[in-house]
Amino acid sequence: MQTHSENIRRRFVTTSLLVLLTVTSYGLGDVFTSSNKIIELAASEGSMLDALNTYIRDQNDSLVVLSQFLSERSKAVHLEPERDHRQQVEHPNGAYFLIKHFKRWHQLTQTHPGLAIQLTQKNLSLPDDSDYKGSLSSLIRLQRVYRLSHHDMYNGNYSGYLGPPLNVVDAFLLGRQAFMDEFWIEAIEWLQLAVDLMQLRISNSPAAALLFSRAASLLGRAYIFVNNKTKAQEMLDLSKDLEPNGGDVVQLKKELAGEAIPSDDGHSNQTWHHYMSVLCLRPKEQRVEKTHPWHVCRYRAARGLPYLRYKEEILSLAPFVSLFYNIVHDTEIDNIKQFVKGSMFRGQVGQGEDAETANMRTSDVGWVDDRELETTKTVSQRVKVITGLEVDQRAPLGPSSAEAMQVVNYGLGGHYDAHMDPLENPSTGDMLEQSGNRIATFLMYLTDVEKGGGTVFLNSAISVSPIKVRVLRIKDSIFMTRHTNHATQVSPIMLKGDNQ
Repeated sequence: MQTHSENIRRRFVTTSLLVLLTVTSYGLGDVFTSSNKIIELAASEGSMLDALNTYIRDQNDSLVVLSQFLSERSKAVHLEPERDHRQQVEHPNGAYFLIKHFKRWHQLTQTHPGLAIQLTQKNLSLPDDSDYKGSLSSLIRLQRVYRLSHHDMYNGNYSGYLGPPLNVVDAFLLGRQAFMDEFWIEAIEWLQLAVDLMQLRISNSPAAALLFSRAASLLGRAYIFVNNKTKAQEMLDLSKDLEPNGGDVVQLKKELAGEAIPSDDGHSNQTWHHYMSVLCLRPKEQRVEKTHPWHVCRYRAARGLPYLRYKEEILSLAPFVSLFYNIVHDTEIDNIKQFVKGSMFRGQVGQGEDAETANMRTSDVGWVDDRELETTKTVSQRVKVITGLEVDQRAPLGPSSAEAMQVVNYGLGGHYDAHMDPLENPSTGDMLEQSGNRIATFLMYLTDVEKGGGTVFLNSAISVSPIKVRVLRIKDSIFMTRHTNHATQVSPIMLKGDNQ
């Protein structure tokens, strides 16, 4: 007869063995060394079959979702000619919708590793959540720089260029992203639009009521940041009963009850932003604010080739900026673009190990060494005869006179905030080690862009629109750049987003 303590001890030992088997049951091998393992496996096969059945059922449910997605997209792809894709990408809303759509593909790969492997083999890059948030920020950037009406953007109208309209969820997501980016005015505009559109729908479904509450409570928080507590209280009254424990509802209550939050008008550095917007909005052919005696057009003789002339337009003397015409040819442009296709990556800011991706630069970058492509070598030699500067690149060690050609592709709202080409410490960069700092930049436009994408010099009041085969020459001076703030900025692409 077993005592109570023996029963407890036996139950304890059995439990310990089960725990151990649970930990080791997923392993392979070393079964023959333990008779207990063999016995336990034989006794556990029924539960193993239950687990297999559950897995198959879950996989079947998952495959139903995949099959529905396959059927839906197969019909859509069959009805959408391939030529429409480029037109869709050229419009900001169209590009946004494509990123939003392919984020669904990314989500499927997260739950179906086998699908992820299949797509990886095709060398495809899918947008993730950060890409989607980036696309929302890009639309807000276009709105701010080009002074677009949010109502027009919602309806797909970008300065007269028409495209697909957004929906109420997009309006809410844009407002939320503007709030996260601390652009309070744009956040208020988009969230107010979402609230107005949803106000008549909240009785139709719980989901609509929930979305309305979240838009209204976040709108109230945006009003707090512009010091409008009256409107903030109105939004709280609209949302508090629909989602009493919602995060923004709770936070809005705290902000209304607490001390005033330091507010602004929604535009940090408003004077700078206004002037930058003015430059970016200029007509294509207006490059300077007013003409000066030194603002001339001339034929520049090539160094060592006196019979060869290049058209040059002087835009500024300090910093020295000039525009050349017809320096690169269409066939050369096509060769360069084709060469970097598939090998471009997100552009970074900073130097060496400190380089990182940042919101101030949204583009893809590819590097082409003169030794890799005869076309870039030819173009480099052309730069040499125009400027008289050496363009030799390191081969393979030692100092360089020039860097490899940097090819840049700007997508939806792509831009590069005000920056300086000369480096703070060139000795830390692999390409410029032992070579000194940058003293000149040649910027070649490889694509026509219908709206946006210009290069602007904020303090010099210069703006140059990207027109294919034109080349912008900039003499860089680290002293001048640091002390007179002649920074360069690439303004956002509004239309035709394949700019390079």
